Amino acid sequence: MDSFERDTILCIEMEYADGGSLAQYLTQRVKRIDEREVLAIFHQITAAIAHMHHHHILHRDLKTANIFLTKEGQVKVGDFGISKMMSTQSVHAHTVLGTPYYISPEMCEGKEYDEKSDIWALGCILYEMACLQKTFEGSNLPALVNKIMKVRERERERERKNIRKIVIGREKDERERGERKH
Repeated sequence: MDSFERDTILCIEMEYADGGSLAQYLTQRVKRIDEREVLAIFHQITAAIAHMHHHHILHRDLKTANIFLTKEGQVKVGDFGISKMMSTQSVHAHTVLGTPYYISPEMCEGKEYDEKSDIWALGCILYEMACLQKTFEGSNLPALVNKIMKVRERERERERKNIRKIVIGREKDERERGERKH
């Protein structure tokens, strides 16, 4: 990666991800992704975000369209256009930014937020990979924000069941692991 300025225009060179975005990959799927693949992708995403947070950087626009894949199975987090470098004195941000499907409840309320808002977005990304649908949907922005703010226990239980399908392969008792379906 590199950057330079040409005729007062900032140019940023980035690594090419020949596998496209995670959003593209998910929309091309007709059936769910294998749980091991979901976890392999998610592990790489979380490692990248942990590295950013360690260096006091909030991404603030994590979404499947900003996660890029290579044909070799590498994951790249991109689009840092609205990311924020946090100082060691100020660990909260105030500006509401990001893509509505992935914004946290505290951002919806206009409250201060920190790296936990990126973690919220990671949860939304994991759900989307596991279920091939957005975590929250609404016909317009106020309806979407309302759904984010009023997560019902029934919806949380449905999420738990879907996420359980991802990790069921890690059960110690083989009878609890489920069967492989072809």
